[in-house]
Amino acid sequence: MLLDILKGIEQKLDDIENRVIELLPEDYIEKYLYIKTKDKRVIPLNMNPIQNQYWDDKTNRDIILKPRQLGFTTLKVAQYFERVINEENVTAVIIAHDADSTQKIFKAVQLMYENLPEEKKQHLNNGLNKPKYGNRKEYYFIGNNSRISVGTAGNTSFGRGDTINYLHCSEVAFWTNPEELMTGLLQAVPFDGEVCIETTANGVGNYFYRTYFEAKEGKSKFTSHFYRWFDHPEYNLQLDQGESIELDQEEQQLIETYGLSLEQIKWRRWKVSEMPDKDGLSKEDLFRQEYPEDEMSCFLTSGRPIFDVKKLMTIRKRLEKQGKNYTEYTIDHAKETDCINEQYKGELKIYKHPEEGRQYVIGDDVAEGKTGGDYSVTEVIDKETGEQVAELHGHWEPDIFAKKTKRLGEYYNNAIAGIERNNHGHAVLNTLINYDVYDYLYHHVNYNSDTGQEESEPGFPTNKQTKPILISDLQEAIREGWLPINSIELVDELITYVNLGNGKMGAQEGCHDDRVIALGIALQVRKYAVVDDIFYVGSADR
Repeated sequence: MLLDILKGIEQKLDDIENRVIELLPEDYIEKYLYIKTKDKRVIPLNMNPIQNQYWDDKTNRDIILKPRQLGFTTLKVAQYFERVINEENVTAVIIAHDADSTQKIFKAVQLMYENLPEEKKQHLNNGLNKPKYGNRKEYYFIGNNSRISVGTAGNTSFGRGDTINYLHCSEVAFWTNPEELMTGLLQAVPFDGEVCIETTANGVGNYFYRTYFEAKEGKSKFTSHFYRWFDHPEYNLQLDQGESIELDQEEQQLIETYGLSLEQIKWRRWKVSEMPDKDGLSKEDLFRQEYPEDEMSCFLTSGRPIFDVKKLMTIRKRLEKQGKNYTEYTIDHAKETDCINEQYKGELKIYKHPEEGRQYVIGDDVAEGKTGGDYSVTEVIDKETGEQVAELHGHWEPDIFAKKTKRLGEYYNNAIAGIERNNHGHAVLNTLINYDVYDYLYHHVNYNSDTGQEESEPGFPTNKQTKPILISDLQEAIREGWLPINSIELVDELITYVNLGNGKMGAQEGCHDDRVIALGIALQVRKYAVVDDIFYVGSADR
């Protein structure tokens, strides 16, 4: 009799288990997994619109850039907890950035477990009413040999030697020494396992910054996901009766670019006002980090920018709203004519094709070659208006870059070409003077105090005398708004061009400034170039 009763109970448990497992994971989460809300209620997890969007878009290798408090960590905990209790022989690991966050996440796991149906708990624990867990912040379920652990970033041995089927890394931009820890963790995840890295931004150049933009550019196995604060329906404040809002230029641009409402603008103002003063950064800078509006400005809280970031962000939002504003080409350096080819796209972006009778100027920043970290860049601008009309960007040996520059110069009505003559720039000039000759080179004129004579040399020298002038002119052009820029990539390099200390300026760690220098040289050529026989010469003394 007793045996029959036990068998009946066992069959009932199996039936319940089978019915539960038939649910889709998202349905199971919303029906059986509970969370604590901001107002301290314990309710089933009902996904908000952004969580739903991510759920539809997620892959097995995700990297997420997000605003604060959108519930991504809660969602990933729920996703992985559901897998752990409904799959056999799996391990899920969640890594938080500090001890307090680790404790909060583990409490979320505990709450989800405690609110499971009692029959489910007994099935997970082979008839017992408690799982095996302790100070390691881990649940181990003997019934299906699966476990979920919560750890703190900083333990470089965490995950080594284990197989992790589901890995979530929270607030990675705030981890100490993430490269070493992530190396061990990622090696522990098999090909068919899942990894999610998510965080708000914390400056440029760090592990998350590099990894995110590698994913965005298609250079890694991760899929990038970006969410903006105004994608969350809760982030708005109702206007009082009769209340009006006078918009500043940036707010007007936000409305025009993203279609924001006045209620969202009011919420934004409130949040900006709550931001603390920190390290000489403005409240708006800190807001952009915590509540991003685009993928670049949220990273800009480290370093001291040289150029007017607010003006640059206005330009960036205009370009973002405008969409693709260029045609891509490749320059066949081996051909003398018809060398700009749309069939092979990638290295050259043309924003405006040359017009008959107009003059153009070129600025060249020359990198080491094909294997260097920096890029060789040609910026082409309209001599009369200063508008950027084309941009060539890539890795080439100096002689090949010289030939591509010549072909591009010829295309733009024999543009005046200012070649940076530092280091490998000499090799580019050598090609353009002695081999694949280009007659329209800028010659820089210096005054020789020993001889009392002016001396002209081809190319533009970037040195301690010319570089401050180059940067100062760029600052003025951006601040006063008379420099029409068409390249978002150029804007991003201008944004991350910072004061490095000790009187030095340059790209923030992990960023590039090749486009910045090329544009600066083009502006100097535009400023000083005059016709002298067949050469174009210039002098800062003129």
